[in-house]
Amino acid sequence: MSKIALYLDGYQFHASKEHNVFEKDVRIRQAIAAQPEYRTWTLTWNDLNNLQAILEKTGNGFDELYQNYLTRFSHNYLGKLIPTVRHGEIVNYALPKNNFLRFWEQLLNPPIGLFEKSWFTYLGSWTEKLLEPSFNPDSLKLLLSKEMIYDSFIKNNRVTDFNALLPVEHGASFDFAEWNIWVNIGNKRIYSNLQLKESMNMDKQEWEYFGTFSTFIKHQSLLIK
Repeated sequence: MSKIALYLDGYQFHASKEHNVFEKDVRIRQAIAAQPEYRTWTLTWNDLNNLQAILEKTGNGFDELYQNYLTRFSHNYLGKLIPTVRHGEIVNYALPKNNFLRFWEQLLNPPIGLFEKSWFTYLGSWTEKLLEPSFNPDSLKLLLSKEMIYDSFIKNNRVTDFNALLPVEHGASFDFAEWNIWVNIGNKRIYSNLQLKESMNMDKQEWEYFGTFSTFIKHQSLLIK
């Protein structure tokens, strides 16, 4: 299992107008994530509040990422993709309701070795329509240049081993970044293209969602430019 660098960042001293070090934070995390023996995870006060709501039974403790996935993508994972994983290797990575519980799940069932297929089928399920769109695994340059925006590579070529690129349609709109991600379930690879925009006035909710999403998507990802 990888060593984990756990960050407990607060908005005021990391992304507020008065003290914005967001770009520096991202570069530090990317440098850590580039080391195969390390990964990063970020927890905020909101994550701890969600955990407290569950423990004290004062709320459901759902975070934005969980609600987004539950309503838009969970049917792909639970109904179609998880059944392709052998019984003894199944972990439901969609189950944790918030960022703290996701962190705990990763400690209990790290997405390596035996559980890798469960992990990559989870990431590959983030499309509105099951396995659509999907692209030839050699088409990264076309996707980055936006010369190619839609294809049905899996369906048209009857690909059964999931060796194709599937976009992670997270639907998040950040004023401070554009983030495109593709997953290859068959080859167990994640390709991440993050372009930062100059912004000194970052919305707190956007910043928190970015941090939540980035905690798990950066694991095993290959940064591409």
